Amino acid sequence: MIPQRLSRWHVWREERALVVIGLTLCCVAALMQAAIWVRGTALVLPEGDLSRAVSFGAAVGMFVLSTALILPVAPLDPRGRRRFRNTLLVFAVYGLVIENLQHARGIDPRFSSYGDVVDLVLGILFGLFALAVVVTYTDLTLRFFRTKESERCPSLLKVGIEYGLVTTAMGMASGIWMSILQGRFVAESGNIIWLHGFGFHGLQAVPLIAWLLLRADVDRRIASRLAHIGGVSWAACIALIGLQTLLGRDLYTWEALPMLSLVAAVLWVGVIAKATLEWVQRSSDLSFSQTISKGE
Repeated sequence: MIPQRLSRWHVWREERALVVIGLTLCCVAALMQAAIWVRGTALVLPEGDLSRAVSFGAAVGMFVLSTALILPVAPLDPRGRRRFRNTLLVFAVYGLVIENLQHARGIDPRFSSYGDVVDLVLGILFGLFALAVVVTYTDLTLRFFRTKESERCPSLLKVGIEYGLVTTAMGMASGIWMSILQGRFVAESGNIIWLHGFGFHGLQAVPLIAWLLLRADVDRRIASRLAHIGGVSWAACIALIGLQTLLGRDLYTWEALPMLSLVAAVLWVGVIAKATLEWVQRSSDLSFSQTISKGE
């Protein structure tokens, strides 16, 4: 059964600040997208791009909300959990302000070629806050792998979160890569932003499989096998994207690495479809049983 600590009310009580800032980021992203539609363009001279503010807000908002869901079952003591939460909140709030403000001013918030000294300092702070999140997430990942299953975090859920954290680490590593390069492009046509984005989505893609299988009460061995297949396929997909990017090649081509990445992604889709069907079937059976009981 799924832990009570992952109920929506429990998460809201324990991680209200993360939920609020996550939803705020998503809402601001939606408002910025509306502004793009009204303006007819996302570009703001000399180098601002409101569409990047939209993608940042939506991606970080989902990332913060996903973190709020797994934090109640994380192997952290109250002090460590508070430190982790505050680090993520500082980054999220600062990113929310600086990403939207700078793009609206026509300045790239991270890799500006036109900004003054203040803009440079703001960009450096952005990088430092992001690095702090990387450090705290690395610590969290190591703690999950070092800690055995518990009543708070059963084995199946732990496996899903671990795979999600591994691919998130790939996304964070790609962020450091972009910071070193002071940009997102590699060689002729490699674009690190795809690795960055897909890597972070592992925090939703793999734990979701475990969550569905727990809700469906699938046989433990079958559920564990499906969770591992889903985790390996998503991690392989991200690793292949990373290798193609490292070679400086375009991801959207008919070359071997992108095709293998697509195969891995299709396998992940098959696993999550299976988990979803099991959950739907379980929910239908429970509803039918309750209906019969009431009729009696």
